[in-house]
Amino acid sequence: MKQTTKQITGPALPPIRRGRGALLAAGAALLCAALLIPLLAACVEPIPLYGTWADNHGNNLSLFDDESFNAKILDGNGDSQPYSGTYVVMQNILTLNNAGDGRRIMTEWDLRGNVLYLTWPDGNGDIALTLYKISG
Repeated sequence: MKQTTKQITGPALPPIRRGRGALLAAGAALLCAALLIPLLAACVEPIPLYGTWADNHGNNLSLFDDESFNAKILDGNGDSQPYSGTYVVMQNILTLNNAGDGRRIMTEWDLRGNVLYLTWPDGNGDIALTLYKISG
């Protein structure tokens, strides 16, 4: 019994380009990929402030990923004041929009490990806060 084989071929492929033009095209593609990957990764990175921050004096601040916040801050008289609303972070500026009285609180923040430093403006002067991350 004689066995025959039949060669199966697909569609013709374009010839492989060789030379300087091919190298330039490959280099341009790699350069585009190298520039786009960090840009896309930066767009989805969460801010490091999400979570609940507190100190031993009764001050606490909770920032949620839906851009809402809750806070209880001791004012200059030692009374705990509640705050809640929305917030925006632009570089190292935290802007809190208090829903209760419409007040806008803007403060510069600094994060060192799990310690958040910020200044809370108060009618009696600024309150320097050192808050520790307790959850989130």
